[in-house]
Amino acid sequence: MVPAREALAAGVGDAARSTIGIRVPDHPVALALLTSTGPLAVTSANPAGGADRLDHEAAEAQFGVDVDGYLEGVASKGSGSTVVDMTVRPPVVLREGPLKLRFG
Repeated sequence: MVPAREALAAGVGDAARSTIGIRVPDHPVALALLTSTGPLAVTSANPAGGADRLDHEAAEAQFGVDVDGYLEGVASKGSGSTVVDMTVRPPVVLREGPLKLRFG
């Protein structure tokens, strides 16, 4: 989570805190997609605080036709992303995923 530089569109980031999450993927399919499209405003494959959706079938069961398309596959690291609040010092790990970080 980092401070948003301007007002956020509905459903993007945390308007109350004026923060937004930035994803930094290392998966070749995600990188190829971003190379093709440029930056994307995307959501997690689970509602805030909900259980991780670790494959396309679970994501589709959650979101159905509200999402235009799904990339087939499973979470390559076996869990959701590590989420770090960078708006505070020292930064705080909000959700631990495959990337193990310690601050302070």
